[in-house]
Amino acid sequence: MWLDSAAENIASTRIPAYFVCEGTVDPDRCNEFYVVVKTTEEFLAMYKAAWRRLTKDDRLRILLFRSKDEERDIEGQPGDWDCHIIHHPSSIDALAQHPVDESEMILQAKRPGDHEKSRRPDFIVNTFRSRSDADQEGDME
Repeated sequence: MWLDSAAENIASTRIPAYFVCEGTVDPDRCNEFYVVVKTTEEFLAMYKAAWRRLTKDDRLRILLFRSKDEERDIEGQPGDWDCHIIHHPSSIDALAQHPVDESEMILQAKRPGDHEKSRRPDFIVNTFRSRSDADQEGDME
C-alpha cells in the first residue's frame, strides 16, 4: 500500500529536464535521447525506499509536458516514453558536455513508434549540445 502511494506521488511530481540527442544525428530525426533530469536531494531522500523498489530493473516511464503547470500538451495528451536509468553517464561521449550533480538523474529514452499514437511519438523535445546551453534556455529551472 505504501509503495502504491509513493508511486502515485512520484508520478505526479513535475521535475525539470532537458534532452540530448544521442550521437551526431540531426535532432529533428533523433529517436533516442539522453534525458538530464534535475531531481533534488530532497526528492530522492523522501522517496528513497520506494524509488529503490520501483526502479530495481532500471526501467521507468516518463510523462512529457511543456511546462510544470499544464495537464495536457497543446496537441493533447502528454508524451509517455519508456526509459532506462544510466548509472555511469561519464562513460558516454554524448554527455561529455553535460555535467550532472549527484542528485540528478540521466535516463536513456526512446521515442515510441508511430503505431503508438497515444504515447505521443510526435512530441517535440528541445535538444541541447551542452549543459550551459540548456541552462541559458531555462529548461532546467
